[in-house]
Amino acid sequence: MTIIIFLIITILASIILGTYCAEKRQSELSDLFSFSFLALSATLLISLVLLPIKQSSIRSEIAEFLATKNSVESARLDKNLAYESIMITKEIIEANKWLAKRQYWNETLFDIWIPDKVMELKPIK
Repeated sequence: MTIIIFLIITILASIILGTYCAEKRQSELSDLFSFSFLALSATLLISLVLLPIKQSSIRSEIAEFLATKNSVESARLDKNLAYESIMITKEIIEANKWLAKRQYWNETLFDIWIPDKVMELKPIK
């Protein structure tokens, strides 16, 4: 969210400064602010388009994590062979690594990209 607010403020500043420079007949600065306005607007547009795509991707990964957790719990109820136990441990490690990464990035500037539901998930034990 912070990144989008920063982009909006920067776009507004470039519009104001570009208009001021155009009124003062400073074409070099006016061109610079026009270019920065276009570049920042394109960046904002791209990030707003990618936001729902990334969030839906994370939601599907959350569903995969929950499915893995359920599979591990049901497999533990069965008395597994040694090989199956190793494979289950490997799946647990992979799922917990994924969860740790998403929970870390959810607490940074990229919070808007990751749904808060990821913070409700607990590692598989």
